[in-house]
Amino acid sequence: MSQRQHKIIIFFLGIIIVLVALEIALRMIGVIHIHHVKRLNPATPRESSEIVILCLGDSYTAGFGAVEDKSYPRQLEALLAKSMQGIKFKVINKGIATSNTSMMLRGLDRILDKVHPDFVVLLIGGANFWNSWGYRQFLHRRSFLLKAQDLLYDIKLYKLVKLLFYDIKKKIVLNRGVKEIPVDEENRGFGYMKKASSLMRESKHQEARPYFEKAARILPNEAEIYFSLGVAFIMSPKEAWKYFAKAIEINPWEFDRYYVGVGSTAYNSNDPVTANEAVTFLSKYRNARPIVKDFLAMLKDQKKYRENIKDWIMLDLKEMSQKCSKKGLRLIMQNYPFEAGTQSLMREVNLILEMFVHENSIPFVDNAQVFHDLMAKGVRQEDLSVVDGHCNARGYGIMADNVCDTIKELLVLEVPNGSQKN
Repeated sequence: MSQRQHKIIIFFLGIIIVLVALEIALRMIGVIHIHHVKRLNPATPRESSEIVILCLGDSYTAGFGAVEDKSYPRQLEALLAKSMQGIKFKVINKGIATSNTSMMLRGLDRILDKVHPDFVVLLIGGANFWNSWGYRQFLHRRSFLLKAQDLLYDIKLYKLVKLLFYDIKKKIVLNRGVKEIPVDEENRGFGYMKKASSLMRESKHQEARPYFEKAARILPNEAEIYFSLGVAFIMSPKEAWKYFAKAIEINPWEFDRYYVGVGSTAYNSNDPVTANEAVTFLSKYRNARPIVKDFLAMLKDQKKYRENIKDWIMLDLKEMSQKCSKKGLRLIMQNYPFEAGTQSLMREVNLILEMFVHENSIPFVDNAQVFHDLMAKGVRQEDLSVVDGHCNARGYGIMADNVCDTIKELLVLEVPNGSQKN
């Protein structure tokens, strides 16, 4: 080996050592910060007699369509406390809007180890019909190569470089003739955002739009405003995806949900022109986030995507069920309440969920049947839901009642986790 080759090897080894040292340092800083936060905000110790119920799912679990304290998990806790006096219940809501089965599966171990529940109540799968996060991994059956590629996006140093690059780029954009926004104007813009967000929580999309638009005029470089506008126009996919695209143009690096917005609305538009426009747009950002390639795969072959949804959901549910079983946790599954009108796609989702439940003998909450029976008796769907098909407070109350009945039946038969509850 020549002296020149030896120097080159030493040089690159030095770079690798420095990069590894920086990554370790960043992770250590993160661990120290988390430890500091935990020390300042210690977790409330779990009582030995307490039964913990963890509710996992998408926007139906998060409670979209109702004020926060009227989600089904919040109402479930109140129902259990009232109907089973002498037993203390704690219901934890970890529903995240737009989550699909792969997103839920990825974070499942972490949340189970943190919460240590007795019961896990799961409602998931609807978003798989338009959110393709994790789709490539399914196609390649958890390919090691794809996992290695996606791991890059979890490296702290890589994230730091991306954020620095984004910050520099944002400052360059702001200096191109854009006036600095006075603090009082900025506060007014964020005030409009807060007002609009509270309306969106109750699915009052049309009422929220003017406030988001006012905020966008004051804060034209806030990506989150355009993302929120996209959500506000979600019932008009062709219009919504352009707002999501604007959010990506401003900030392409940080958030998967911006890409979920573009990809899902283009897919749901059922318009080949819109889908092709989205493919062209997303191709420019194919290396920004792993999810971009998932959506490109979905949009380029939509027929194949639809054909694979059932097997994809079933595979993820199986892994989730196995993880709960290994930890000795009781899994309860439920289906979506509405199968007609704006939620007609949910019939297809529910058939998949019911098939999985029957094949694996999992306790099941049949919300769809209960809501169907109510409407057969004259209750209107609009009495139980908001305009986009999510439940309202009354609808979530019925879901809570259904889950409550199932939990009570199981408690009669067994003591969760094998430990005595006093």
